[in-house]
Amino acid sequence: MLKSEIRKLYKSKRMLLSEQDIDEQSLKISWQLEHWLSGKYINFLHTFLPIKRQREINTFIVIERLRKLFPSIKIGISHTNFAEKTLSHFLLEEHSPLQEDEWGIPQVLDKQPFLIEKAEIILVPLLAFDNEGFRVGYGAGFYDRLLSQCPQAKRVGLSFFPPLPQLIEDTDNYDIPLHICISPEEIFTFSQTI
Repeated sequence: MLKSEIRKLYKSKRMLLSEQDIDEQSLKISWQLEHWLSGKYINFLHTFLPIKRQREINTFIVIERLRKLFPSIKIGISHTNFAEKTLSHFLLEEHSPLQEDEWGIPQVLDKQPFLIEKAEIILVPLLAFDNEGFRVGYGAGFYDRLLSQCPQAKRVGLSFFPPLPQLIEDTDNYDIPLHICISPEEIFTFSQTI
């Protein structure tokens, strides 16, 4: 399937999820992530915050549990500049005030810089992914550009759904594959990226 077809299909699938479904599945994803992190220690993690109207994974649940697991963890999030097609990175403190932008993306109001080159793990949003670790997002390429700048970080996708039954047909050299992808039921590891 082509990215455009996958994007349309998986946006529709997510719209069928209730808020309760999203929170329950997000908690299961958090448990899987904690299992994967067992025995590891992380200081710097970058994540996305959920766009509620897009029915994204509730990463607030994930963040809350990670803070308990790693009390000194520094968590970064991005602010998106759509006009310049760039991301800026800021620290998300436990009680940082947030405000949604016009696209529904939560943004921190107290903008303390987060050094993206320190990120050990980047939690990556996606609509769908295949068995080679390639993902389909919203199509703007923000995260592929970010991931290409962070070779030091483990690229961890979070998905409500298992991998696509077939490979994404139209990947290109700009598509950066994930190292792993975590679903509510399973952790998928991609051999070519480890």
